Amino acid sequence: MIPLTPVKLYAVLAIIGLLLLGLVIQTQRLEAVKTEYATFASEVEQVGKLAVAAAEKQELEDKLKKEKADAENLRTLNAVRADNDRLRSQRVSRGYLPAAPADSRSPETACFGRAQLEQAVRQLDEGVSGLIAECTETAVNLNTAKRWASSSLDSTSP
Repeated sequence: MIPLTPVKLYAVLAIIGLLLLGLVIQTQRLEAVKTEYATFASEVEQVGKLAVAAAEKQELEDKLKKEKADAENLRTLNAVRADNDRLRSQRVSRGYLPAAPADSRSPETACFGRAQLEQAVRQLDEGVSGLIAECTETAVNLNTAKRWASSSLDSTSP
């Protein structure tokens, strides 16, 4: 056995005392960190819940804006289609070629077959009208999308 002198005994007691002091200090620090972490976790949870609520609210607003834009788009497209149909039926009812002059000897064969020319002009008109209608609908859809996107950006800007 190692002989214990009073100096060695005091040194061992001092080391044990320092270890106990270190243990007490570290325990206090650990409790402080646990409390700080619990506070932080609680704050993060609250912020997360607020963010989820804000995201759900924004999603609902965006959905309503989209439904409104879709309804407006459908109304506009229906109006454009009705106008196109009305214009097309006006052209069909009056014919595509002007009337032959009254003093013409043979108005049905004046340098062309009138029926064939009428059919060719009608087909051309229908094709061009279809392209115009398609382009108009595309422009309406694009304008609606731009208005919807603009309103969505406006609502998310700070």
